[in-house]
Amino acid sequence: MARISKLVISESIEELKSLLKKQKQYKNTLRLQALISIKENKFQTRKELSEDIGVVRRTLEMWLSKYRQEGIEQMLISPTRNRKSTFISAEVEIELDKIVQDPEQGFSSYVEAQQWLRREHSLDLKYNTVREHLIRRYKTKIKSPRKSHVKKDDKAVDAFLKTT
Repeated sequence: MARISKLVISESIEELKSLLKKQKQYKNTLRLQALISIKENKFQTRKELSEDIGVVRRTLEMWLSKYRQEGIEQMLISPTRNRKSTFISAEVEIELDKIVQDPEQGFSSYVEAQQWLRREHSLDLKYNTVREHLIRRYKTKIKSPRKSHVKKDDKAVDAFLKTT
């Protein structure tokens, strides 16, 4: 029967528990719980530990291997996905910015934005790609109503109010 190898955990239990409280990602909380359990000698085998945490034994072994080689900082880092759009070039982005920021001209729907990109710049992008880009980059909310219609004539409103 395999036993948990003698893994030397340099952090104290208090340090690990304080790190555990600071974590926002569930994956990192599981990793820290595994280190705490090993430090406290709660389980005899890695299989028991992995079943208690709810992960596959091989996953637990990869976490411990990463901890052994690179330390706790690298074990808890999750990859970031901050990527620039490869679909929309910088020139198109400038024109799109002008239209989105202009309250007179703006898009009334994401479909309209998608059609504009297809018509003006020959970019055939999926609806969801355009929608996600506009929401992420410009914080758009197409579905929320505007205070008044863009083409509303203020003089006509004044004339209407005088006659009623």
